[in-house]
Amino acid sequence: MKKILYILFTAVFLCACGQNDEKSEIDIVVFTQQGCIHCAKAMSFIYNDVLNARPDLKIKEIDITYERANLNVLKRYLKRAGFPGGNVGTPIIFYDDQMLMGWSIENKAKMKKAFILGQTNEDNADETAADNAEGNKVAEETANSSDTDKSAAVEKSAESDKSADTAAK
Repeated sequence: MKKILYILFTAVFLCACGQNDEKSEIDIVVFTQQGCIHCAKAMSFIYNDVLNARPDLKIKEIDITYERANLNVLKRYLKRAGFPGGNVGTPIIFYDDQMLMGWSIENKAKMKKAFILGQTNEDNADETAADNAEGNKVAEETANSSDTDKSAAVEKSAESDKSADTAAK
């Protein structure tokens, strides 16, 4: 009987602890693995740069190396984020309905914008739209200049062919 109560109590306790990963209580959740260099770099940035700029933030690091329960928490976060499945890499960072996988210059910049510079998702969306519009303009200009360059190259090639024909005669 004691074993059954112990198992029941443990199950209830674990379920209650598993529910404590709600986004509203924690601002940044980072899933890491022991020995992961990228995880160490991400956590260093978060603890040194982000927390210095925003000491009010609550950060939770969850090591998924050995604890199966932590993997289940990660699965719940991935499901909420709409992750389609497949391979995952660490660190995996969740904040403001955002998910970042891995640690790169781009992900560092996103974290910096969100927490140090204070840009919201709307600001980021506006900036992304502006970047896309500018990128499309540059691509169009490049395509137009490429067409001009191609025309000039074709004309030059035709002139070379005429010169070669004349020299051959």
